[in-house]
Amino acid sequence: MSEGYAYLVLVMIGVYRDIPAGGADGGQSITVAVSFLFTCVVAQTFLAMLCRLKAGIFFFFGGWLLVMTAFVYLLLPETKNLPIEQIGLVWREHWFWKRIVAGGDPVGEAK
Repeated sequence: MSEGYAYLVLVMIGVYRDIPAGGADGGQSITVAVSFLFTCVVAQTFLAMLCRLKAGIFFFFGGWLLVMTAFVYLLLPETKNLPIEQIGLVWREHWFWKRIVAGGDPVGEAK
């Protein structure tokens, strides 16, 4: 992927992170629109890929499934049965995310 794509991802993260609580419905609308866009891209390119890759399309999508599974397993900590006040602590103690969220305010504490 190009460096420009990485910058686009960073900008999108910044846009989504700064949505105020009252703008959550707008954020959800953007999320649905982006999901529809990528669904359209996959639907439009699937037949062309099927014609070129034949059975290889199974391995293409299977490979992406493995990448997504590894991402979830390695980078998303378990938060089941935790109160909302402890979620920030979970992220601050995670082996990868602690470098990014270490300086943030703890969730639930007043400034």
